Amino acid sequence: MFRRFKPVFLFLVIATTPLAIAAQDSEDFMRSAWHDYRIVTVVEGLVNPWAMAFLPNGDMLVTERPGRLRIVRDGKLLESPVEGLPDIYVRGQGGLLDVVAHPEFGSNRILYISYSKPQGGSESTTSIIRARFENDTLHDVEEIFEADSQGRGHY
Repeated sequence: MFRRFKPVFLFLVIATTPLAIAAQDSEDFMRSAWHDYRIVTVVEGLVNPWAMAFLPNGDMLVTERPGRLRIVRDGKLLESPVEGLPDIYVRGQGGLLDVVAHPEFGSNRILYISYSKPQGGSESTTSIIRARFENDTLHDVEEIFEADSQGRGHY
């Protein structure tokens, strides 16, 4: 009796396999009005990751809003944060914000970093620094912009 239904059974298995695969794949993808995308966890252990910059050597720099700049190297989060950041105001929306590598980073090692700069008490403003990034440390840190406003939020 099985011989009689074997072709039908095989047809059903072959016909439904792509449907099962598509259903499984659709769980990995998110859909929006403009694009489909997939969420993939790259590393664990970051606290409020805010921005990232990719370096020519494959490293990824990630800012954590609580005031740390972290390095992801070869798919692993390095234990120690980057040293050399200025004092950062960490409250509410404030903290370490964006990081951008200079277009010629490969030759000049320059990063631009925005953050909430303390202004005394509970006041702060947005500031941008330029720094040279060598041996996983910031050097020659220089403030190049400070917003002409102080407040307790909305950076």
